[in-house]
Amino acid sequence: MRPWASTYKNCANFVAFMKDSHDWTINVEYRGEQVDLDLLFYKWMRCELVHNGGLPVDLPIDESFADPRSCSVRAGGAPDYMVLVSPGWYWFLVGHVRSTVEQAAND
Repeated sequence: MRPWASTYKNCANFVAFMKDSHDWTINVEYRGEQVDLDLLFYKWMRCELVHNGGLPVDLPIDESFADPRSCSVRAGGAPDYMVLVSPGWYWFLVGHVRSTVEQAAND
């Protein structure tokens, strides 16, 4: 197996898992490219947390969103060029993982 094959498989599985939880598509501009939010969560959040122990400085979880449980994202332009993610995405992912585990246990 090629060294990158398992990495690609992990990414594809994560993105498919996320897409299974919703029926919408959100693209944001991040680092000069249009990026699907599910891929952004994998590549720039999950991978950065696992491999580097933190989030990129231009992709913070922003506590200032009005509803901390909402799933919100804000792509900012100059001068910071940041993508701000609400903490609600954490709860969204936790809920989807729990329901998937429960569903698998009942099958």
